[in-house]
Amino acid sequence: QIDDLMKAGAFRDAALLNVMVATPKGFWFTDGSPEAVRNAVRSVVTRGARQERIPLLVTYNHTFNDCTGYGTSGVPDSDAYGAWVEGFADGIGNEKAVVLLELNSLGLIPYISTLDGKSDVCRPTIADTSGRRVPAPGATPEQRFADIRHALDSLTTKARNAAVYLDGTHSAWLSVGDAAYRLTKAGVGRAAGFFLNVGNYQPTRRLIQYGTWVSKCIYFASKA
Repeated sequence: QIDDLMKAGAFRDAALLNVMVATPKGFWFTDGSPEAVRNAVRSVVTRGARQERIPLLVTYNHTFNDCTGYGTSGVPDSDAYGAWVEGFADGIGNEKAVVLLELNSLGLIPYISTLDGKSDVCRPTIADTSGRRVPAPGATPEQRFADIRHALDSLTTKARNAAVYLDGTHSAWLSVGDAAYRLTKAGVGRAAGFFLNVGNYQPTRRLIQYGTWVSKCIYFASKA
């Protein structure tokens, strides 16, 4: 596309696209077997080490990650997710990496309620023998938190040189208290921190304020 723009004389547009292409971005891992993701991650971190650059790795393969039904997106269950994320961690090995662990995983939790009692929209279902839609097996807040904690433990054990961050949503999504509560339940104290705004476009100034408030909330809650 840049070549075509240059040939057409659209030099400014070509230059803007070139800046976009040159901007660092994450490597996303969204599917595949444990062996496949291990090999794919190993390829990325090995190339990064050769170039003396630290890759940004993004995982998005947790169960019910689109919240529309059982097995429609992400791995089918917690056992499959545990095996997949261990393959991911094995792929990093002793190399350096930054990991954004499971986008939306703490913003869209199956059948959870916010601290003020409002039900989240994530309510995955399956059809029972009579055709009625019923809650999908394993679609519970407890299981989601357990899955994220397991993933965090796998990464901090097998990939000791990786900095792992959890999903703190963004300033127009969860309240500060809800974000702090969910991050704490997911084990953020054992992570490098949390990330914001991957799936949205909130202004930086709002995110700085929001992230600061969430951090302070976690800190003061831990001292209570």
